[in-house]
Amino acid sequence: MRLIHVIAAATVSAFVGFSSQAAVVIQPTAVMATSEFTFGPMPASNLINASEFSPGDAALIANGASVPGTWPMAPTGRPNGSYGSGFPGFGNETSTLPKVVFDLGAFYDITSIALWNGQETAGYWTAVEDVNAYAVSSYGLTVPGSGANALLFNISPNVNDANGPQIRALTLTNTRYILLDVISGQDPGIIGLAGSGHAEFLEVRFTGTAIPEPTSLALIGASGLLALRRRRA
Repeated sequence: MRLIHVIAAATVSAFVGFSSQAAVVIQPTAVMATSEFTFGPMPASNLINASEFSPGDAALIANGASVPGTWPMAPTGRPNGSYGSGFPGFGNETSTLPKVVFDLGAFYDITSIALWNGQETAGYWTAVEDVNAYAVSSYGLTVPGSGANALLFNISPNVNDANGPQIRALTLTNTRYILLDVISGQDPGIIGLAGSGHAEFLEVRFTGTAIPEPTSLALIGASGLLALRRRRA
């Protein structure tokens, strides 16, 4: 009986150490969207590749990095409203606001989202505002019937804060795939896109803690046995 108690205590101790880990930056491994603005081009892949950041800043938001006390700034969005300028963000081009799904590459308990928004400058208003976030069971763009986490991103006329991320709390447990459904944006049609549903944003990251895989749990159990052997030696 004492042997079982010792193994259990050592295993629980190891598991507690694993589960109490600090939240880290989560850089998705894949992304796709319902539509992409191809004239830029402004593909969805720009949302996860840190193409608009310096190498040093990109390292701060790389997968597994400690959550920054101050998140890095990115250059402002689409320069002068020119679609041919190689805008380093994502934009959609259809009459329906975009849906974007991210594959995190592993399962996490999510705590927040960091979103670098689109243009808020008068004449080029394209920032996203209301977004519903869902944990989905597969890498697809189908919106679930329930379970939305409503997120509101601040957008202000004549202000361009596209170079700084907006951080919003987002609680999702045991999640690998996250779908963002953009409900509204800032586009007032001032650039000839009235009713187009055009929306842009630069980059997206999540924060959270990793969920141990079954193999990790097996290793935790093995560590309990190892701790027992050391205690008995």
